Amino acid sequence: MEATPESGQTNLSAIFGSVLKPYSSTQQVAASSDSNTFTGSTTSSSSTSTAVAASVPAAAAAAKGGGSSEIFLAAVGYARVYREDRLNFTSYEIWQWLEYGRYAGVQHVFWYDTAHSMAESQEAALAPYVQAGMLTYHSFYRLFPEWHDIHYEQDSSVSHFFKTYSSRVRWALFCDIDEYMFSPPDTLPGFLLRFLTRHVESASNTTAQVLVQNLFFQGAPSCAPPCLLVDAYAQRSAHTEGRVARTKPIVRVASVRESFAGNPHKFWMKGEAVGGEVGGEGGVGEDREQGSEAGEGVGEGGEEGQGGSNGERRAGSVGRGGQGRVTVVADPSLVRMNHYWGLRAVDFKTWPQRARDNLVPDASMQPIADAIRPRVAPAWKWCVEEKALQDIYRLKASIANSIEQCRTLQMAIQWMEA
Repeated sequence: MEATPESGQTNLSAIFGSVLKPYSSTQQVAASSDSNTFTGSTTSSSSTSTAVAASVPAAAAAAKGGGSSEIFLAAVGYARVYREDRLNFTSYEIWQWLEYGRYAGVQHVFWYDTAHSMAESQEAALAPYVQAGMLTYHSFYRLFPEWHDIHYEQDSSVSHFFKTYSSRVRWALFCDIDEYMFSPPDTLPGFLLRFLTRHVESASNTTAQVLVQNLFFQGAPSCAPPCLLVDAYAQRSAHTEGRVARTKPIVRVASVRESFAGNPHKFWMKGEAVGGEVGGEGGVGEDREQGSEAGEGVGEGGEEGQGGSNGERRAGSVGRGGQGRVTVVADPSLVRMNHYWGLRAVDFKTWPQRARDNLVPDASMQPIADAIRPRVAPAWKWCVEEKALQDIYRLKASIANSIEQCRTLQMAIQWMEA
C-alpha cells in the first residue's frame, strides 16, 4: 500500500486508481436516431467495456439530438460525517454508496458536503471521483455561509441542484447514504438504467417521477468495517412501508416544479397526478399478471381524485397546468429501496427478541456486494488513518485551548494581586 511521502498516510488516489475501472457487464444508454428519447442496450465483456457510471463527457456523447440531457441518470447526495454520529458513518460508507450507484448505472453524482468544519470535510475523500469526472463536489457552507439546521442544508442542496444542473440531467435519484436501490430480478451492472429504459421510458413519456418503496434492514450489525454496510445487515422487515410513506423518488428533472419544504425526498411535479404501479397491467411496466390499485392523486391546483385499479394510467384530477404528468409507484418485486436502518428503531439499544421475530432473512444483495467489496475494502485503512489524524488534531486544539485558558487565568490572578 502506497503512502504519501509528506505524511506517511495511505495514498487514496493510488487505491482508487483501480476502483474507478468499469464493471464487467455494462449498460449503455444512447439516444435513438429519430428522437430525443433514450434507449438501453446491455453488453457484457470480461476484458474491455464502457463504464456503467460513464463520465459526463461520455454520457453527453451518447445523448444525440439537440434536446437531450447529457446525463441520463444522476444521483444527488448530501451528508455530514462527524464524530458524534451514532451510526458511525465515515468516508467508507460514502464510498460504498458511490460504488453501488456506479454499479446500478448512476452516471454522475452531485454531492453536497454539509461538514461543519474543515476536520469533517470529505473533499479529500471524494477527490478520486472528482478527478475521474464522476462526481461534482460542493462544500455546502461555501455556497451558503449562514449557519442553519439539517433541513435547511437538505432543502438548499436540492434547490441548488435544480437551479444549477436541471438542464444537464434527465432523471435524478434522491436518497441517503444508507439507502440502496435494488432490483430483485436483475442484479447485473446497470440494473437501474434498464429499469428506467424498459419499464418507464419505453412505455410512456408522461411519467414525471417513480416512487420506490422502502424495505428496512434492521437489528444489530453482524460485522464491523471493513465489512460493508450491506454485509452487516441481512435481516429486513417482511413488508414495505407502503406505496406513499417513506418512498424515495427517481424524478424526471424537467417535470419538477419544487420540493417540499423540510422534506427533500418529496416533490411537487408540474401538472401532477398519480397513476398505476410500475409493473402493473396497463401501466408503465411489464411482467406482472395483475397490477395493484392506484393511489390518490392530487392535481397542481390541489384537486383530489382517485386513481384507477389494475395499474390503470387513469389518474386523479390533473388540476390547472394540465400537462398530464404522472407519478407512479414502483412494484417492489421489480425495484425497491433497501434501507439499512440498523438499531435506530430501538434508539441504538439492545435489539429485543420480539423485534427479531418480525424480520426475515434476505441475502439477495450478496452478488452485488461481492462485486463492490474488493474495490472499496482497501480504502478502509485510509479511514482509520484519517480518524487517527483527526484525533491528533483535536487533541492539539484542546491542549492549545487549555494553555490559552491557563494564560488568561494567570493574567487575571496577576491583575488581582497587583
